[in-house]
Amino acid sequence: DSDGLVKKSPHNLIGYSEDFSSSTTSLVNITVTENSIAAPDGTITGALIERSSDGTAQRNLRKNFNVPYLQETVATYYLKAGTGTQAVIRLQDNTAQGGHVRFTLTGNGAIDSASNNIKGSIELVGDGWYKCIMSVNETTLTTTSIQAILFLSAYGNSTDPGSIYLWHPQVSQHTTCRQPLHQNH
Repeated sequence: DSDGLVKKSPHNLIGYSEDFSSSTTSLVNITVTENSIAAPDGTITGALIERSSDGTAQRNLRKNFNVPYLQETVATYYLKAGTGTQAVIRLQDNTAQGGHVRFTLTGNGAIDSASNNIKGSIELVGDGWYKCIMSVNETTLTTTSIQAILFLSAYGNSTDPGSIYLWHPQVSQHTTCRQPLHQNH
């Protein structure tokens, strides 16, 4: 790049990251309405993510993908409160190893990390949208088959219905996430 260093280019490991009907997506007691709200870039491409009101505690949106090798893996989601104000991003492998970060989508935003090798950050980017980032250290994952999971509310243990908005989910294996970057392949 311009400073003479070799760096990994921006990428998104989630194929069809904004296609919630693709075979890489699993919806558990969640409904998705695409193109529901103005996204941070002004386009009407933000998706409404709603929890069912059936009293079931487990509700989430999963995107499955493979990482080329084990190293730090970073998830970046743009989230906005709807009727709900909390969301959890979890990265885990197929042995359920990984971790999660809980994000509060009000005020300046807040995070609550749950494990030692997990990092999180939140930034208000305008119009109620937050850039929520979590990273998992390579020693936390044991296989290259990964799931990026979005839970609404407190890590899936609440039975209350609710909603949030989601735009441009991205998972990469470097610390420089670009805005916006989603991949359809």
